[in-house]
Amino acid sequence: MGRGTLPGTLQIRVIADQDQTEKISQLLVDFLNKHDMEVIDCTPDFSDRYDESRKKFHIVAIPAGEKHD
Repeated sequence: MGRGTLPGTLQIRVIADQDQTEKISQLLVDFLNKHDMEVIDCTPDFSDRYDESRKKFHIVAIPAGEKHD
């Protein structure tokens, strides 16, 4: 089975308090972009099935300048 992602791909799952997800996602996207990573996906937040007061979202980033489809 071949590799499904580009070398250097970073995939993050974040679980946070509902009122913090927007702020945290923006901080993470800004941080990654400033550190030679290109954020190619940041999902909208959705409810955590185990804790209704928490939300989760995913971020995917690749090394800046890498080709992707």
